[in-house]
Amino acid sequence: MIGADYSLPASTRPATSQFAAPWGARGYVTDLGGPVHWIEFNPGQEGDRAQQGAPIVFVHGLGGSHLNWCLIGPELAAGRRAVALDLRGFGMTPGSRAATTVQANAGLLDRFVREVTGTPVILVGNSMGGLISVLQTAAQPDTVQGLVLVDPAVSGRHCSVESDAAGGFQVHDLGSRNGTFVNGEKVAERSLAEGDKIFVGETVLRFSLHDAIEERFHDRVDTLMNVDSLTGLLVKRAFDLELARAFEAAQRTGSSLCLVMMDLDGLKSINDVRGHQMGSLCIGEVGKIILQEIAPVGRACRYGGDEFIAFVDSQGLAATEEVAERIRTRVAGCEFIRDGVHVSTTISIGVAEWHPGLPTPDHLLQVADEALYRAKRAGRNQVSR
Repeated sequence: MIGADYSLPASTRPATSQFAAPWGARGYVTDLGGPVHWIEFNPGQEGDRAQQGAPIVFVHGLGGSHLNWCLIGPELAAGRRAVALDLRGFGMTPGSRAATTVQANAGLLDRFVREVTGTPVILVGNSMGGLISVLQTAAQPDTVQGLVLVDPAVSGRHCSVESDAAGGFQVHDLGSRNGTFVNGEKVAERSLAEGDKIFVGETVLRFSLHDAIEERFHDRVDTLMNVDSLTGLLVKRAFDLELARAFEAAQRTGSSLCLVMMDLDGLKSINDVRGHQMGSLCIGEVGKIILQEIAPVGRACRYGGDEFIAFVDSQGLAATEEVAERIRTRVAGCEFIRDGVHVSTTISIGVAEWHPGLPTPDHLLQVADEALYRAKRAGRNQVSR
């Protein structure tokens, strides 16, 4: 689990063969859905390095192994923890054909970072390992503190991109061995235009200039796609993705995951008597209360109409019930005012905690929904498990 103290998973054992021993490394095998071989550079110094920065995880390229990193690993491990794993189907990690794809090995890297290092890392990858490291950084940014892509064809001082007097940008080759190319043409110096492709060794960069207006536009599009405009909560599609990630992490690590189902009591009568605009005001204000209480410990969404759903991560059932009770109390004590008209409502809440007998998020949702119905049948304005 990210944030845990340094310790090896219980399934870890010393590797039978210690090919990296001449470089001061020790090999291990950890069960991550199958045996995975990895090495630790300069083992036994973890306490000295604990406060010296994020660990480094080396990820080899196609056809490579942990041995690719034996020359630089010991040097970097002098200041921090440094490990190198063998991806499935490479080095000393076995793997079936289906388990050796880029996507499958991206999943393996995620498990390795979470279960073996247990803390955000600096990923160093080349070739296929670089691609897998990029995928991990994009999909699980909370696990990555830094990303380094290694390209042997790039010179130590290869090229630079600098602004010019006219307000544009130019790329300058710095006497590199293999040259700098823009859109396939070798250049010593070249003004850059939007969408130009810069070839540096085996790496391709796309030049794009975003101003503040464009950044705000992209932020606005992201908000429109993922956030409910009435409540400020996630839309169901975005919430489902977040819940799936949290559920997978709970299954993998055994950590607590609780689901909270919520339904406003008597909103239909408010709509019928006071109008749907008053009903929408109630939904929006209750959504803001839920967001304030859930945001520090999980994620929440408007499930539909006057229903809400949230998950609480790594807090336990008792703490989640306390959060639910705060929501219930705040809603019950709130008065909603529009055009001089005052209304109030209450909320019924069901809480459920994941356990290994619930194999999917839908099974957990069903248990939470049943708890919500118990709260309704018990007289509403209650929290039930």
